[in-house]
Amino acid sequence: APVFVAQGVTGTTRHPVPLDGQSCYLVVGAVSHGAPRGLGLHVEGGPLEATDERGASDDAGVVAFCARRERVARLTVVARGAQVRWGLAVFRVPSVANSAATP
Repeated sequence: APVFVAQGVTGTTRHPVPLDGQSCYLVVGAVSHGAPRGLGLHVEGGPLEATDERGASDDAGVVAFCARRERVARLTVVARGAQVRWGLAVFRVPSVANSAATP
């Protein structure tokens, strides 16, 4: 199940995303309506930074990142195009480093 979901429209939208330190995350976003000219995803918080800036014709994006001590990430979505509506979900995924330490 997603740990965070959001919706938005054309333009720039920012969301704080709560994090559970020592975890990895996958952000998946897509345009659901309109005439998109690109969907950009950017996540930052402390030393972490991850970006998906695909080409002008892309209507979806994905970003993966791992948090160490960060408790909140700043998620920015830039939706370009006419009458665009988008949705996204953030999923917590197993960390390979944490899995390897577990017997």
